[in-house]
Amino acid sequence: MVPSRRKEEGEKQHQQRRRRQQQKEEGEDHRRRRQQQQQQEVENRRRQERQSRRHQQREAEEERRRRHVEDDEEIVEGDEEQ
Repeated sequence: MVPSRRKEEGEKQHQQRRRRQQQKEEGEDHRRRRQQQQQQEVENRRRQERQSRRHQQREAEEERRRRHVEDDEEIVEGDEEQ
């Protein structure tokens, strides 16, 4: 093989290795970004579920208080009627 030809082949192989390495890194970056995005989605879903549960608990507590007050008022009215 002629030295210049060997040099060309070496350059080609070097470029191919570099291209494969770059593709591999891009693939890893893509996978990492997708993983982070999925993790973020899971965290957002959990946060929304927590907020929803808190909201429901708050509404239920307010409803219990309102009923309790209404019951107390009925008892007071009943006492006044007697």
